Amino acid sequence: MVTVPCVCGVSVHRCLMLRRHVALEKEKERLMGKHDCPRCEGAIPTELHKGQYPGALSRTDNETEICSQCGQDEAWEQMAGVLRPRDKWESWLAWRAATAITRDLIGVASLKLLASDD
Repeated sequence: MVTVPCVCGVSVHRCLMLRRHVALEKEKERLMGKHDCPRCEGAIPTELHKGQYPGALSRTDNETEICSQCGQDEAWEQMAGVLRPRDKWESWLAWRAATAITRDLIGVASLKLLASDD
C-alpha cells in the first residue's frame, strides 16, 4: 500500500483521521458545556447557567453563539449604528466596560428626568 503524504507531512489517511478527531473533540466540548463566548470569554449563556441552554446569535454573522450579555450589547450597538465586526472583538472587554458605564449613565440621567417631572 502506498501512502501519499499530506501537506502537513503525515499520510493523507492519518491527516483525515486527525481532522475528524479534532472536529469530534470540538463538538464534544460544545455538548459537554465548555461554552465560552468568543467576544468576552465569559460563559454561554451566563456564568450562572453555563451550558444549560443556548446563548444569543451574534448579529455580525448570524451563526456565532455568544453570551446573553454580549447579545444585549450587540443590540445596543446596532441601534446606535456602531456594531463592531468580528475582527474587532479582541478589544471587546474594554469596549464592553465602556458601554456598561454609558448605559448606567443614561439610566441615571433618565431617573433624574423622571424625578424632576414630579
